[in-house]
Amino acid sequence: MRLPDSLPIVTVTEGLLGENNTWYAQGGIAAAVGPDDDPNLHLQDTVAAGAGLVDIDAARVMAERGPFAVRWLLKQGTDFDLAGHVLALDHEAAHSRRGTLHAGGDATGAEIERALIALLRSRKHITILEETIAVDIARTEFSAAGA
Repeated sequence: MRLPDSLPIVTVTEGLLGENNTWYAQGGIAAAVGPDDDPNLHLQDTVAAGAGLVDIDAARVMAERGPFAVRWLLKQGTDFDLAGHVLALDHEAAHSRRGTLHAGGDATGAEIERALIALLRSRKHITILEETIAVDIARTEFSAAGA
């Protein structure tokens, strides 16, 4: 997480943590993390796989930032599947290189969510309000001041 531990944070979720689409996502995460892959090649593969429906700017950001996101998730305790002592990379969709990571086979979303919820709950400066709805934002001239 990027906010300082000295900053009190309140996280509001309408339902329960973990009860969302991420938890049920079974597919893997495709990123240019393989030894023979790079973000430019990953971008080309993504555009080809999208059959004309890809937002090029969004795909470029995802291709460039994907390897960093995977490393960040690993640092937060996400347990992606391994092949021996290295990440197991599958070859999927229209990608020309192996670069799709899975966790628990088809439980990738659940594993990512588990790791992130554990991280969130471990932070003493974060208050979690589950089954809560924020109905308005209190604002100052230049920022949000509360809900």
